Amino acid sequence: MSQLDAATALREIYNEQVSYINIVGEWVYFINNKGYICKIKQTGENFTIVKSGRFYNLLVYDNNLYFMEDTKIMTVPLQSPNEMRQITSGAYTYTISDDGKSLFYMEQDLDPLKRNFYQVTLTDFSKKLFFNSEDKYSITGMHTYNDYKFKES
Repeated sequence: MSQLDAATALREIYNEQVSYINIVGEWVYFINNKGYICKIKQTGENFTIVKSGRFYNLLVYDNNLYFMEDTKIMTVPLQSPNEMRQITSGAYTYTISDDGKSLFYMEQDLDPLKRNFYQVTLTDFSKKLFFNSEDKYSITGMHTYNDYKFKES
């Protein structure tokens, strides 16, 4: 992982392959090649393993880490990494709404025609069906924008 530097054009701050990079203030959060959630300052100092495990799909939003472990969506406050909470299980992928009030996830199903979308309210973790694929839509990914939902005419 490298940082843009005016003097040298590009400067390495961590020397292993990483994924799911999130920048929060002076910190860079990422998943390392072992699946651990890590952070390092943009200067390359203070490397820290935040959480050990086999994690992926890391998002940092509103002072919380959101990530997946197997098919579970988990959350951890940035300041309290030992307070891990499971949001749901059986997920294929997820995203967080622009306003940060909801998390949307797609069910894990090997048949993409059977994947339903759910909305989880992040204040109380209540869940509701958002979109039913009804065996007629092959869905492999998702994004949200202002909680907009496409409706067929």
